[in-house]
Amino acid sequence: MEAKAFSPGHITCFFQICDAPIDPLLKGSKGAGFSIEHGIITKVQVSPSDHTSIEISINGKVCEARVTETVVRLALDLALQKHGLEYDVKVMQEMQIPVGAGYGASGAAALSTALALNQALNLGLTKNNSAQLAHISEVTHKTGLGDVIAQNRGGIEIRLKPGAPGYGEIDIIPSQCNFDVVCGSVGKLETKEVLSSPEKRKKINEAGDKLVKELLNEASIPKLVSLSKKFTMQTGLASPTVIKTIRSLEDSGFPYCSMVMLGQSVFCLVSEKNSKDAYSIVKECMPDGVVFVSKIDNLGARLI
Repeated sequence: MEAKAFSPGHITCFFQICDAPIDPLLKGSKGAGFSIEHGIITKVQVSPSDHTSIEISINGKVCEARVTETVVRLALDLALQKHGLEYDVKVMQEMQIPVGAGYGASGAAALSTALALNQALNLGLTKNNSAQLAHISEVTHKTGLGDVIAQNRGGIEIRLKPGAPGYGEIDIIPSQCNFDVVCGSVGKLETKEVLSSPEKRKKINEAGDKLVKELLNEASIPKLVSLSKKFTMQTGLASPTVIKTIRSLEDSGFPYCSMVMLGQSVFCLVSEKNSKDAYSIVKECMPDGVVFVSKIDNLGARLI
């Protein structure tokens, strides 16, 4: 039995950490961001076995992937309860986004795995219940708080209430703009490190506290990017290269740009005809970085 699923990547523009509850389904973040068409495709193959075995490969290379493995084990526990069987599981992932750069790679990997395993193992879960497995794994490993609920829905989202899909609450900023999303990254900013730092947590929560209300008062892309820049400056998380790239884009007439949270990365929303020019600017500022062009994904995670 096999199945395949896709999860979009996700760019967080600003956020507030909400991880006080003991129940991982209630942990999460408030904030805003958007999903992108670059993400992760996961194919799973399962077969009944007398003992459990799990093999995970990313872009053709077998490797350890703790967040994905936790999702697999949670799904296998449910399969054992429902079918009374153990399984050999192979998870093959095609990664289209850099890891640790703020594009929600761990959330996309976990979510696409959960959706595919629900299908392959005939677990009979709803989409939200499948996504909850991914959220639990993300929160447990401190690799993310609000990506999964956003990736599950897609679009340009405002996260109003923290928690997993089915527990948290999001609303969507409607847009007919067919923006290209120019993305550039020069390195990692480990989410676990930031979430474990009292000093950084304080700065993030102080900066992010009122921004959701501000965005709700003017739910638009210009306001979203403006608040993202405000958050970036107030938290002090941006490297000199990130700040330089944002300034260069602004000086060249591309105002809808800011830092990707959490990563040493930038995004720029541009019209398709200006995409190459924005790409060139980002590449010039980040000559050794990863630069790519995507689109906003409005569909969310799905079987394919």
